[in-house]
Amino acid sequence: MDHPEHCPDTSSPYLARSRYGSGAGRAALRASPEERCRSARGSVLADLLRQVCQAYWGLHYATVEVAVRRASLDLAQEQLRAVQAAMRVGNKPSSASAEVEVAIAMHRADMLTAEQARRQQSTTLRRLLGLAVGEHDPVFVAADTPTVDRVEPTVADAMAKAMQRHPDLLALQQQGRVAAIAAEVAEDALLPQLDLAVSGGPTGNADSADAALSGLFQLSGYQFRASLTFAHPLGRHAATGRAAAARAARQRLRWAERDIRDRLRADVVATVDRVVATRSQIEVLARATRLAELDLTAARARYAAGRAQGFDVLRRQAALAEAQLREARARVDYVGHRITLEAFTAEILERIDGTRLGLARSNDERGRI
Repeated sequence: MDHPEHCPDTSSPYLARSRYGSGAGRAALRASPEERCRSARGSVLADLLRQVCQAYWGLHYATVEVAVRRASLDLAQEQLRAVQAAMRVGNKPSSASAEVEVAIAMHRADMLTAEQARRQQSTTLRRLLGLAVGEHDPVFVAADTPTVDRVEPTVADAMAKAMQRHPDLLALQQQGRVAAIAAEVAEDALLPQLDLAVSGGPTGNADSADAALSGLFQLSGYQFRASLTFAHPLGRHAATGRAAAARAARQRLRWAERDIRDRLRADVVATVDRVVATRSQIEVLARATRLAELDLTAARARYAAGRAQGFDVLRRQAALAEAQLREARARVDYVGHRITLEAFTAEILERIDGTRLGLARSNDERGRI
């Protein structure tokens, strides 16, 4: 009776150029979908954070616009009361209030448009935050104020960070590594196969099972086998096609990586330039707002003294509102450009746990998200 053999064996492939054997190559390719998912997660998350932050600051601008339009309406109504008082004492003709009433109507229309824009921006932000969107949902207003950083970004620093950490670029590099493995494995499949297999171990051979086991443990017999297998398939059309497809996929990823690097360089340079330019605009427009406030105060004083017309006051009210809105837009644009730059450099992912959006309901009931 033959006892089952204990035969350790080993095999080694020859004529293989790749450091990935068939088993290692299959393992690397099986792991590639999970690695691609991890790489793509950073890209999706960075884009979502960018959209949320920009929607929030868009809501801030809509909130400021509503406040500015309401203040302009209040000033126009105050001017109307002053004109009506002058008409009652005979200092102004009966038609003097017409131009003020026209301005009031225009201010009301502007305020209604601003309130509608705020509602739409609030709905967009709720959708991005995953909150319910319904007809009777409260309208949010932004409770935070955009700030200007003291240190301006530099192209060199932003470019270095973007090339090392941009999520899309990292995802393409990961795909390129997987494609390189697939191409090496496919190229190896074109080679002839020369495999050496060796096995051996003790054996037990006797008329009874006990005697066979005894002979096995006493190492009374040994058995060794060796084989050398050479295989060279004819035609190899399928393997040739797979190798060509793998090489083409690897080349496409190289081109895609080069393209995204070029686009990233251009985007980083343009965004840094926008940040610097917008910061200068904020300084200029802040001064313009202060001067417009002084000009309006002087015009109202001249009107009260009878040395100015109501049209002069209305024109300066419109100039103040324009300066305030342009300054608010510049501040929001500045923050938006910084957010875009942080998305390029992946810095936006570093503060995901610390990002807080200050929201207030339209009835001033505050909340934090």
